[in-house]
Amino acid sequence: MFFIGLGYRPGLLNAGLLNFQYRNSELTKNTMLQKVKLNINILLSIAIGCILPLTWLSTILTHASEYLPYGDQWDTPLRHLIHWQDGSFQWSELISQHNESRKLITSSISLLMFNLLNHWSIKAELIVGFFLTLIKVLAITVLFYRSKDVKAIKHYRNYVFAIVFVVLLLLNYSRSTYMYQLWSVTAERTIVDIMFVSMLYTLLDKPGEKWRVAILVFAPLISVYSYSSGLSLTLIAIFIAGLLYIKQAINSVSLWTVSLLNISIIGSYFIGYESNPDHSSIFSTLQQPVIKILEFIVLFLGNTSPNSMKISYQQALIQGIFIVTASTLLTIWLARSKRCQSEQKMLDLGGLDTFGLIILLYVSAIATMSCLARLPMGVLNATRDDYVIHATFGLIGLLALLTHTLLKINPQPMKSGLIIVLFLSCTVSSHIAFLVYKDVANRQIELLENISMFDDCLAHQKNVRQSHCYAQNSVAHPLFFEYFTLATKFKILIPE
Repeated sequence: MFFIGLGYRPGLLNAGLLNFQYRNSELTKNTMLQKVKLNINILLSIAIGCILPLTWLSTILTHASEYLPYGDQWDTPLRHLIHWQDGSFQWSELISQHNESRKLITSSISLLMFNLLNHWSIKAELIVGFFLTLIKVLAITVLFYRSKDVKAIKHYRNYVFAIVFVVLLLLNYSRSTYMYQLWSVTAERTIVDIMFVSMLYTLLDKPGEKWRVAILVFAPLISVYSYSSGLSLTLIAIFIAGLLYIKQAINSVSLWTVSLLNISIIGSYFIGYESNPDHSSIFSTLQQPVIKILEFIVLFLGNTSPNSMKISYQQALIQGIFIVTASTLLTIWLARSKRCQSEQKMLDLGGLDTFGLIILLYVSAIATMSCLARLPMGVLNATRDDYVIHATFGLIGLLALLTHTLLKINPQPMKSGLIIVLFLSCTVSSHIAFLVYKDVANRQIELLENISMFDDCLAHQKNVRQSHCYAQNSVAHPLFFEYFTLATKFKILIPE
């Protein structure tokens, strides 16, 4: 009676509860439908993006040569395999120079696979390089996903993951990387990239101090003894260690440990180092005009395009200028906006802006090293096929800065951004996949035609550097006659 006097009506209360439960169930259904739609869109975009790597894998399995080395492979690792077969192999060979590089890691991989397969399988090494590239793409995507910026937008994290993953697939399995993907030496540069990305993980919250020190020492060590561009990682490791020390993530002992060990790695690399007489010296590069050096670096940064097999000078120059200009403007804008907000600081650990700037530092360091070695041979050396794999980091660094800026302003565009990426991946990926398959098939026909000239070259014992055979045979090497004969004798190249 008391409750009735206060206006309590059992029927009205029950009806209200039923209405609330109905509305709540409707909200739950709508939320679930939105999540299902979100997951379907993300999975669909990722599946379509995977068209490109699947095309690469299929072309490697169906078209790649089993026994035809390319360019410098006639010397390394073939020289090591011949010595292994004739009993004259010495372990010190693995750290011997090949041009400016000491290919300990990649030569060891070739030697291991040679013993497992009982012959040197070019196709098997191509497959290893393919999966290393895929690991690199996944590692960068997860790095974006685990960054502070993306963690802060719980409802849009999967959108960012899908966008970054598809864009990276388009960059790393494009037509511009097609020539490089057909070299079994893909691994040597990709290992350097993977080691660099692993160093960026030290800027996240999870790794402890000991893990950070270990990564910042062993990643440069592995890189330096994979390819000469790995030398840049020693300096970047010291820079990252300094940043971690400033942010109080490591102590002074760890900073000195990382610095001294990386300096020791550089010193070990130059023990017994001999300059290649066929290549230009660093001093001749330093005598070049500054404008030429800057031109080379800008061309290097712009040397990538998903839909072009060979980048033209004009295209590389325009793209390079765009990357430099856009990155500079975004950095200035971020620095000024954070200066206005005193609680925020530039180069925050785990932030996409920090990742973007260090990525741009990495690709600029490799561009500078390549410039020192190749500029006297001509500025167009900046657009070489084998530089594309590193040059993609210019766009990746810009992508990190752009994503950080968009998320800082408003995360909503990521939803519409995924739709755009989904559409582009449907059209661009399918188109490029068709062209890539066609390119690889044509490339294989060219290589097979070159094989028919081998007998003629061997029969006449011509000088390879001056012969018609060398001019048309893109796989020839100065040591071709000697190594091809020995490789055939020991059945290193052609399996039984």
